[in-house]
Amino acid sequence: MVEIDEAMNNSVVYSNGFRIVEIGAGAWGSVFTAMLQDSYGHLRDKVLIRIWRRPGRSVDRVTAEHLFEVTNFREDVLRRLIRRCAYLKYVEARLGDRTLLADKILKDGFCLNMIDTPLYP
Repeated sequence: MVEIDEAMNNSVVYSNGFRIVEIGAGAWGSVFTAMLQDSYGHLRDKVLIRIWRRPGRSVDRVTAEHLFEVTNFREDVLRRLIRRCAYLKYVEARLGDRTLLADKILKDGFCLNMIDTPLYP
């Protein structure tokens, strides 16, 4: 944390802190970003970590059904989705009433390439 404060004081970064941005984050990019968030999440006021994925890639129904099983199996994931009012879209996708998009599920902590391993957004 001292190094971040020193860098900010020396005008190495913008006044609003470091920005770590991951564009087109696939499986490994998502893992890397999740590790950064886990390690430096307590510095949210100094370090901003964001992931962007190309919009529009749809999740097929079989994967959506499996994703629904993953969300219901992990209580912490289930509670997080309910708290964020995001659980219903996974129910609708499971029923085939909605198409999930890879960039949208990434915001909920899921990577299309690693459905069995929820990340923490």
